[in-house]
Amino acid sequence: MVCCYYSFFLVFQELANLSRLPNLKDLALNDPLYGPNPVCLLSNYAIHVLYHIPRLQRLDTDDVSQKHIKILAEVIQTF
Repeated sequence: MVCCYYSFFLVFQELANLSRLPNLKDLALNDPLYGPNPVCLLSNYAIHVLYHIPRLQRLDTDDVSQKHIKILAEVIQTF
């Protein structure tokens, strides 16, 4: 089971590396036309992505607003 947690950590780390792309505004990881993406099966992957890349305007097929980012920040602070 440790191996599983370690691989999830690596996937989340790789997603966080996308924050280095300053012009990234649209990210589609869960596209119904291409079938399931294993990243999208991870718990709270969308929250993780938005936390690390708050400048996204669109994630998957959803528009992301500053209101979404503010709510996300409030939720994360409560943990």
